[in-house]
Amino acid sequence: MRKILSILTGCLACLSVLSVVAAEGINDLPRYDYEIELRTVRQALAKVDMKDVAAEINLAMPVRAPKLLADQVDKRIEQKVQAAIEANFPSTRYDEIAEAASEKYRMYKIGDFVSIDGIQRGEWRRIEGYLDAITNERIKLSDMYYARQDLTELSGPKFYREDHEEAVRKYIGIQTRNFDLAKKEFREEQRRLFANQEWPKFGYVYSRRMRRWVPAEAVLRNRYQKKLKNVAGELRNGIKEEVYANNGYIVDSLNQWVLESDAPLASNTSMLVKVRQFLLQKMKDSSPGGGAGQQKDGEWDDEWDDEDQGNTGRGDRTIQTVRVPVASQDLRPKQPSDVSDLYDE
Repeated sequence: MRKILSILTGCLACLSVLSVVAAEGINDLPRYDYEIELRTVRQALAKVDMKDVAAEINLAMPVRAPKLLADQVDKRIEQKVQAAIEANFPSTRYDEIAEAASEKYRMYKIGDFVSIDGIQRGEWRRIEGYLDAITNERIKLSDMYYARQDLTELSGPKFYREDHEEAVRKYIGIQTRNFDLAKKEFREEQRRLFANQEWPKFGYVYSRRMRRWVPAEAVLRNRYQKKLKNVAGELRNGIKEEVYANNGYIVDSLNQWVLESDAPLASNTSMLVKVRQFLLQKMKDSSPGGGAGQQKDGEWDDEWDDEDQGNTGRGDRTIQTVRVPVASQDLRPKQPSDVSDLYDE
């Protein structure tokens, strides 16, 4: 049994050595990485031209760094926009709106001559006369009375204070809102106009993806680096094959790079694995009990033959199966040369 174990162990050791030898060529490949990368970059640089990249994105050469910082350009644009707004939408317009509201709903006083639209004898018509009296329910023009409910939204606020204040408030609100909306649209239009003038003047281009103006020099550099990376990726595999071939490597049957001298060993890698598995299974099957007697923690199963277990010691006492604790370094203790050593005096 010991001979079988020794033979199997020796075979496994030989297979391991062969595997290591076959892998030596593969493990040496990383030392060529620097040369591959250097040649790849050099060839990519020769193929990618900055002028061609600039033409692809419609940038006129030379492209230089921005002349002003972004916040400085934005400040210039805002100043131009404010000047245009003040010229077309002056802030005095708010006072004009308030004055127009007061004039539109100017209130009548007793004794004023009144000329308004109202209902007279069931029909809408022009009503005129001097204002003689105002009550909560009606007004009196000359000798005629007119109900408050028959007055229009325009004429009613001219006689009643609460209606007047409400009408003025609504008028100012509507006119102010319309004015602000028109001013906002004008601001956006002017900002686009001046932005398209100022940003390119100082070295910026608009990025639709980022939705803002960015330095043209940064855009060109980024696009150039991307194209350089793509070209390098296309060249790298071809250069790698050339470098490996120049240093004595070939592609074996397993589609891996190996030294030409090691190709026979490397091609047998899959067979070595199968043989190794076969020998390990044989070793397992050859163990006592078909592998059933497993070693337990802190114990060592006796592997003596039956004749060894029949030895007698002093006083013709039969030595039964002996179990010896495993050493701390997990090494099996040697068989005692004298069985009497197992007994105390």
